[in-house]
Amino acid sequence: MIRPRIPETCEVETDTIGVFSRVAGWTGYGAAWRVRGIMAEPFYDGELIVDVGTGPGTIPLHLQKMFPGASFHGLDLGMPMLAKARHHSRQMAVNLPMICADGTSLPFKDSSLDSIISFFCLHHINDPGLFLKEIDRVLKDDGKLLILDFKRDIPAILDRLMDLFWRLGFIFSSGKNGLKESIDSAWAKAEIDEAIKAYNLSRFLVHETRTELLVTAGLKKFHGDL
Repeated sequence: MIRPRIPETCEVETDTIGVFSRVAGWTGYGAAWRVRGIMAEPFYDGELIVDVGTGPGTIPLHLQKMFPGASFHGLDLGMPMLAKARHHSRQMAVNLPMICADGTSLPFKDSSLDSIISFFCLHHINDPGLFLKEIDRVLKDDGKLLILDFKRDIPAILDRLMDLFWRLGFIFSSGKNGLKESIDSAWAKAEIDEAIKAYNLSRFLVHETRTELLVTAGLKKFHGDL
């Protein structure tokens, strides 16, 4: 039986933003390469891609460098997090247009986006069906989607080990509880399947690994084990 979900706020607390920004700075390049591996195809010239819940922006910034002909945008609800994204943008000398908006009310026209990516944002959203309905609205019929997040029904031993290593790494930081809080607020595959059914959405596929949940659409090949 899956333990009850403990909702997390839509925005990261102010005193932990610096912690997550540093982590994103360390991991952004590797995460961008992982996106390429999972999606198993490039972002083409002229495509418009939005990273929903971009946080410090490091993943789309690295992807923009990898695919200079495509156009990446970062979207986040938190202005302090977008300020960190602008900082990383200046550091990397890469332009990343940024939008302050809610993922459940995306400021784009119907069928206007070529791709949407989203990483560790889904657990902040209390109505994942509404979020996916908005994505369905703004994504082109042949558009691509990759959502990646924690899952709440992670094996207990892995849950404890991941939390231990996180706490050791941030033992003197206000963000030392961040991983546990994120996993406690994450969704399970069965819950996302039910949300997709409730909103009558047909193009989304839900996958899971031992520690993560992935929602995809439009991918010709899927390498979720990467």
